[in-house]
Amino acid sequence: MQKAIAIVIGLCIGGALVVGRFVHLAEVGSEARDVVASYCKHMPSYATDSAYIDDLLEATHEVAFDRHDDLGGRRRAASFDTEAYFFDMFTDMAQQAKADGKEQLSDDLWGALMQLKLNQARAAREGTG
Repeated sequence: MQKAIAIVIGLCIGGALVVGRFVHLAEVGSEARDVVASYCKHMPSYATDSAYIDDLLEATHEVAFDRHDDLGGRRRAASFDTEAYFFDMFTDMAQQAKADGKEQLSDDLWGALMQLKLNQARAAREGTG
């Protein structure tokens, strides 16, 4: 009986750890998505194409997030490559916009990526990032 209770407790703890990894990665992914969204909202094209940009952001997020999350393992912590995610989000969105004939939006997305990179470099240089 005690062995069965120990197994159940072990399974509960293991399950909680796995769920904790998923929750943490989801939070990190949501925060990264919000950063991309804030840059998009400051683009000139957002005023005229907000619905398209919001839809593109949602569609692109899932793919980019799945590419760059890592649940880790028994001896590795879960991780998320934010820098690669940002790059993929903006490049995938810019390429899709261009394929949809939205050249100006594509250019704005490339510009937003460059602005993000500049801001990150500035923050790193100032020790705030």
